[in-house]
Amino acid sequence: MARLNAVVSMVLVILVATVGSAQAITADFTDRAEFLAATSGLTLTTIEFDGILPSGGRFQNFNPLLVSEVSFSTPTPGIFVNVTTANFYSPQNYPGDFIVDSANPSPNNVLVISLPQPTHALALDYGGLGFTGVGSATLILSNGHVFAQPSLPTVGNTTFVGFVSSDPITTLTLVTTNDSWVVLDVILTHFAGIPAQANCQGQSVSALALQHGGLAAAAAALGFPSVQALQDAIRAFCEG
Repeated sequence: MARLNAVVSMVLVILVATVGSAQAITADFTDRAEFLAATSGLTLTTIEFDGILPSGGRFQNFNPLLVSEVSFSTPTPGIFVNVTTANFYSPQNYPGDFIVDSANPSPNNVLVISLPQPTHALALDYGGLGFTGVGSATLILSNGHVFAQPSLPTVGNTTFVGFVSSDPITTLTLVTTNDSWVVLDVILTHFAGIPAQANCQGQSVSALALQHGGLAAAAAALGFPSVQALQDAIRAFCEG
């Protein structure tokens, strides 16, 4: 247990020390509708865990788990990412299959979500199990932003959080204290155009301007300090 606590502490120290000097402008959304409104004009993709388990399977260990090129992993030796059937904890059922850390004696656990390409907005439905009392969580983005969840929902329940950032996000690290972590889904966003295609920038700009009533309003909604900063982000996305 002492070894795992040391691992968790090391993860937090390294993440915060590495990116603490380059804080991004990042907005937190605990209301799904507000997050969707802020990201209108972007293309949303929901990563879920249904269809991974073999027929009749109750759970399966992975580390890492790859779903649509998104990596879900834990840095703790001997711990796995378990894809688990929705009714595993019946009658406290989840809406769909979910991931949870494999059974272990530690009160603290870590999940790292690594994205195949940077994004400026993402969200997830997550929680805990609550088998050892009230748990809490810290979510750390690769751009240095930290979000604290003082109490986690218990088995069968999740809570929503979304992030919109002016700086690209490549990873999200979920650290739980006195609980397991549970993730039901992850929502990723990207600009409307298709990278490397000639009309990528035009499509991306048009979609945002249409949804927000102009590019200046879109930049403000997405947390960019200027229209130029938003255009630079679109250009970087389209260049791949």
